[in-house]
Amino acid sequence: MLKQALEELDGEVSAYRRLSSMLDKQFQVATRLDTASLACVSEAIAQEVHCLEGRRRQRSQLLTVASTLANRLPAARGTVAHRAVEQRCTELKELATICKAATLRNGQLLASQYDAMQRVLQGERHTYAPA
Repeated sequence: MLKQALEELDGEVSAYRRLSSMLDKQFQVATRLDTASLACVSEAIAQEVHCLEGRRRQRSQLLTVASTLANRLPAARGTVAHRAVEQRCTELKELATICKAATLRNGQLLASQYDAMQRVLQGERHTYAPA
């Protein structure tokens, strides 16, 4: 059962790695102002996030089960199992933090591009203000 829990944790780590890669690609595409590619990458990100969100409660239960199983094993095996669970949990938390930072970075870039485009299309508000 611990093996299954570790495999599922590995799947979650892989999903967060994919998301991190997609967020990096989104940033690169956004800096090039490639709107067609940006739409495709953003859709893929939305689908991945939807899947991750759908498994959030299951992931929480999985972490509890994996920790419990690792702590119940005999001392010789428990140490290895406990380290394996801790390592995957730590990596999962690090990847979640990286994804959160990348999402913030991408959002700020897209917002600044939107603001710049609005100024180009509509001009500065105070430029044509009545005296």
